[in-house]
Amino acid sequence: MAYADLILCKGFGNRSGKLGQAKASGQMLDVDEASKAHSALVDQYQANGQTNQEWNVISIGGCNFELTSVNSGLALDVDGGEKTSGADIDQYTYNGNAWQQWEFVAP
Repeated sequence: MAYADLILCKGFGNRSGKLGQAKASGQMLDVDEASKAHSALVDQYQANGQTNQEWNVISIGGCNFELTSVNSGLALDVDGGEKTSGADIDQYTYNGNAWQQWEFVAP
């Protein structure tokens, strides 16, 4: 782990918070059509103030975090644990799998 990554992780600590917009695009993570269903796709979309664009950031230890949709209560999930580029990102019940755990790293 790079020093900058460690500082970022320690700076957040064991707190929860909210996820903001993407720095590069200025857009928000968005659950498609505000769905509350398992496996609903997640993409980026312009901010619209709806809860399907709000995410709880929950520390699960170390530098790992669970991101949970305020709208559905479901976790951000790499569909099927796929490891290839372009894999679908969706929402699903949090079950502790590595493909539902996220790290924040300095750009």
